[in-house]
Amino acid sequence: HDESTVAYNGPLRADFTFQRVPGDKRTQKIFDATAGLAADNLAAGLWGMVTNAANDWFTLRSDLPESEESQETKEWLDDVTRRMQGAFGANGQRFYARVMELYADLVTFGTGVFYSEEDALTGQVHYSCRHLAECFIAENERDEVDTVFRRFSFTARQAHKRWGDKCHASLLRAIEKEPDRRFTFLHAVMPREDVARGRFDPAGMAFASFYIDVENRLLLSEGGYHDFPYQVPRWSTSSRTRSTAGPAPPSRVTRAV
Repeated sequence: HDESTVAYNGPLRADFTFQRVPGDKRTQKIFDATAGLAADNLAAGLWGMVTNAANDWFTLRSDLPESEESQETKEWLDDVTRRMQGAFGANGQRFYARVMELYADLVTFGTGVFYSEEDALTGQVHYSCRHLAECFIAENERDEVDTVFRRFSFTARQAHKRWGDKCHASLLRAIEKEPDRRFTFLHAVMPREDVARGRFDPAGMAFASFYIDVENRLLLSEGGYHDFPYQVPRWSTSSRTRSTAGPAPPSRVTRAV
């Protein structure tokens, strides 16, 4: 369903059921760009109304009545708000560029997967919109997405830069002769069942994180997050299932007719 939808509305976001050769033509089924332009306009509208970089699109407030807030509390909240706005605008406005991809997926497929991760070396937050073909999601008892398994690929050079000598010997050998050879990895994030309260290492974090070299069955790193690092908005969900729908499928039917 997703592959057929994207063929008419956003062919650059395809590759669900098979992988295309880089540079391969993707627009063979498009005879009228109306639906694709409409999807782009809707995504741009969401960006402009929800997360417009030119606006103060969020502020922090305490849970106290405004009359009970001290001046120091208001100043602290205002300072943190500005710091957060600076983080969103840092690194070449990366957040605002990547969140546009999230809105494009949301209006086309009805689901988007957005990942936020702090760089331990620079302190900056890295934002990325993940391709839906990479991701498997699961919900908790409140229908909230709290588990993501993401299967992705890195080149040997990328993997070594991320995990260093923890990488498998076959990958380390590839760095010298085939640095662009791709390897498959799995990132699994799920609720930790036995959180050790009061600890500051991964055992004390609410969500467990594992990076695995799939081909060599090697655990590369184990960590955790205090908050779920994946945001998974959904346009409309079907009852009793995780299936979602966006506004794009009806336009696909119209264009096929």
